[in-house]
Amino acid sequence: MQIFLDTNALIAEKFFRSARVEHFLNLTEALEIKVIIPDIVVDEVVGNFQQKFRASFASYKKSLDELSKLVDVTEVSMSADEETAKYRDWLRKLFRDNDIESPGYGDNITFKELVNESYKGRKPFKPNQDGMKDYFIWRQLKEASESYEGQTIFITDNLVDFCKNPKSSALELHPELVSELTENRIVVRRSIKNLLTEDLTPSLKEVPLATLASLTDDTVRENTASILIDDLSYYGAYGFEGVPFANDVTISAVNNHEIEEITPMKTEKSDELALYVRGKVAVEVEGFVDKSAYYSEREEPQYTIDDANWNEHVMSVYCSADLPFELELYYSITENRITGHSINLKTEVENDYY
Repeated sequence: MQIFLDTNALIAEKFFRSARVEHFLNLTEALEIKVIIPDIVVDEVVGNFQQKFRASFASYKKSLDELSKLVDVTEVSMSADEETAKYRDWLRKLFRDNDIESPGYGDNITFKELVNESYKGRKPFKPNQDGMKDYFIWRQLKEASESYEGQTIFITDNLVDFCKNPKSSALELHPELVSELTENRIVVRRSIKNLLTEDLTPSLKEVPLATLASLTDDTVRENTASILIDDLSYYGAYGFEGVPFANDVTISAVNNHEIEEITPMKTEKSDELALYVRGKVAVEVEGFVDKSAYYSEREEPQYTIDDANWNEHVMSVYCSADLPFELELYYSITENRITGHSINLKTEVENDYY
């Protein structure tokens, strides 16, 4: 198996800085799976980083100007160009440290070829001939797949341009793209999260509890409690199933938790074990509700108003919720300690935008 990532896969994971990415890289190293992120994806991610930074910093400046009318504030000076350069350097170092392959643009795609292909009306181009970057990505994905005998997993959320039926839960490469392959060994996954759930985590095999004699339940419970507090305090999400508001919610407090299952697993590393921990955690969730929606409700709302006049359109609200979680702890037998983890909130609702 080898894994090829599209631009949106990196952007969706906090520009490749999320805890899930750390878990993903740990697993691909343990399972000796090659990861490919071509230069065009790097350049597009870096470009989006710079664009996002400029927008966020402009918003920060605007908020700072408003705040300075009320109190004395110290402005933080930052350069978009400098921060973008730092991010690019960080990304390249991450690639080197994790043996991520990053093929260049290549010399075998000419401008003439791009123009001719764009007018054929075939994927990955759009009907308006837009899709140059997608074409570069497709050509490199095709070359990576054809030069490798095993399965290539393509992680992309650009389903319209690459997939047969974007609305289907069973994603398939578009037939026009399949027709260009000698043999189709490309499997599509929508996100790194989907890849972990459907492909990498099942590769872990159960091992006897006795193997973990030096790792007690108390150690697991203590680490679980610490991780829940550290990772979930002020965790932001689009929403959670069962929480009566969405579109930008924050976990403001982490309370008691209950562990329902601890299952030891093993990875392909001879000196590493993994523990699957499943349970529920009680939290306080903050968010916003449109005033018009609130006043039009006929039933008693399942939340408490924190600020009825947060602005002219919305009120800030909060509620309690029990969130089911899945946690994987990585334990080094050599070092006799937990060296990493990955957490998944099963009821988190993800936004379709990337």
